[in-house]
Amino acid sequence: MNSSLIGVAIGLVFIATLAGILSVPLLLRRQALSGDLVAHALLPGLVGAFMITGIKETSILLMGAVFTAWIALRLLAPLQKHPRIKSDGAMAVLISGAYALGVFMLSLLQKTENATQAGLDRYLLGSAAALQWQEVWWAVGIFLLIVGGILPNVSALQLWLFDPDQAKMRGINTHRLERGLEIGICLAVMMAVQFVGIVLAAALLIAPALIARPWVNSLLGLWIGAAAISAFAALTGTWISFQSAGMPTGPWIVLSLAIFCTISYACWYAKRIFFQAK
Repeated sequence: MNSSLIGVAIGLVFIATLAGILSVPLLLRRQALSGDLVAHALLPGLVGAFMITGIKETSILLMGAVFTAWIALRLLAPLQKHPRIKSDGAMAVLISGAYALGVFMLSLLQKTENATQAGLDRYLLGSAAALQWQEVWWAVGIFLLIVGGILPNVSALQLWLFDPDQAKMRGINTHRLERGLEIGICLAVMMAVQFVGIVLAAALLIAPALIARPWVNSLLGLWIGAAAISAFAALTGTWISFQSAGMPTGPWIVLSLAIFCTISYACWYAKRIFFQAK
């Protein structure tokens, strides 16, 4: 079996599974588009980190990208609370503004004679086939880090997601949970961008929980279902893209999720109609 295919498949499964897990709290808290904001806000930090250091190392680019993504999330909260600014308007301004800034910085960088900047534009659309094993191990490490932070706090997360006021009354540090979720989203999206690109990364943080939601009634079931669906879509997209030359991996993963979502809700509506007719 092709070594590059194995590496891409491993990296995509871990990142897709992590995105599926994080899609659950985003869906339950009605913050699904936060992933879209993070994906677009990564670009200026990524390019800025390279401009400052001149080094195209994953760890350095990751730190710069996560920093600007976290700043964007911090700016979103006060804008959404402003009485004269609607939530979707604040989100649209930040998404378009961050992406425009990133593209502008990237265009400036491409006009320089620095040959090492070649390849940074692959973060716009992703390039799973160009991934190296170092980036795959980064994906595995981030998966273990975030899941390791979630497991000891499952009960606190469950109460916070369904009844935040009750969580505060019981002394749960909801501020720490919210900051941890933000950092986890930033890290997960940063890795997903390398595989599927900025444009499609947000789909990994929206679709999995949306597909599983009609069929489960518990938080644990929703987490397992979203993670399994996302991992299966990653494997499906990888397999299809490697069957034919020129087939992009990222779009096939997102297209697989779209097909699963259509089937899920078609079956759910058919089930409702059947039981109402009885």
